[in-house]
Amino acid sequence: MIEKGLNNLFWGFLFISLNFRICGYDILPDVIGFILFALAFSHLKEHSHHFSEASKFNIFMIILSIFSIYEVKNNNGAINFGILGPLSISIGIASFVLTLFVMYNLFMGMKEMLMNHDKHVLAVESEERWSQYKALTIASILAFVIMFIPILNIIYLLVLLIFSIVFLVKTMKYISDCKQSFIRSKY
Repeated sequence: MIEKGLNNLFWGFLFISLNFRICGYDILPDVIGFILFALAFSHLKEHSHHFSEASKFNIFMIILSIFSIYEVKNNNGAINFGILGPLSISIGIASFVLTLFVMYNLFMGMKEMLMNHDKHVLAVESEERWSQYKALTIASILAFVIMFIPILNIIYLLVLLIFSIVFLVKTMKYISDCKQSFIRSKY
């Protein structure tokens, strides 16, 4: 059951982290990632109360992420609120805050579950992943301020992109390592 939950977390992270759009449509929609998270939390909730908490916030993220499947293309360079108009700002802020709650409980649930199964090294790494996620989130918020500073904005966004890719790869490897550790402990 744990391996299945971790597998769903792995693929959910991939869908949530990658954003490829063709003609305004997200070909890896976040809603699928949050649905995979919901499946993972249902498999893992008996191993940590944090997974049950994450599940509560994740339900709202499934609903809110539906609004990000399609984005109206902005050709004129002006601010584009999308098909929902200014309401999209509220949805964006709510998504941002709820995603933080989901991720916190996800990583703390991983930590608790791993500690309960005497996998202390992986449990410590879970806390590191949470710290990196927080740093990435703060850096993303700062990007809105720095984007008005010429030259620095390009460098900052490039570094942020690299950090995001490194975080995604390390987190995917971490979840895979956790899954492998549970598979090995069966034998």
